[in-house]
Amino acid sequence: LENLVQESVNKHSNIEYLGHQPIQEIYKLLSRTQALIFPSLWYEGMPRTIVEAFSQGTPVIASKLGAMATMIQNEVTGLHFEPGNSLSLVNSIHWFLNHSHCIESMRQSTLQDFQEKYTATQNYNQLMEIYDAAHRTFHQVIN
Repeated sequence: LENLVQESVNKHSNIEYLGHQPIQEIYKLLSRTQALIFPSLWYEGMPRTIVEAFSQGTPVIASKLGAMATMIQNEVTGLHFEPGNSLSLVNSIHWFLNHSHCIESMRQSTLQDFQEKYTATQNYNQLMEIYDAAHRTFHQVIN
């Protein structure tokens, strides 16, 4: 869809197309961004993009669908909107812009959420808990 993006860039001076960027540049950009808009129409498993945004303290405005509905706490770490509903997305963006006094709190909440759930250490601990539970269940079944 790059051609469509380029057309929008040509029509709107407030849109800038950056193309592919190295991950460190993405982190820099995310840290300066007020919010990430994640308008997926699919049931995502656990979008890395949201985790990356949270790691930089960036709230996420996302479709209330699949993992986005559970990863994002509405009005705490971001906002939800109805998938495929552009008016719902516009309303969420308006809410965000009209509640600018909440942005710093949301930024802190996303960082805290990242530290509690998504760091490498936290992921390792969660995975080990799953393995331990599976191991215990296996031994209960065979005994």
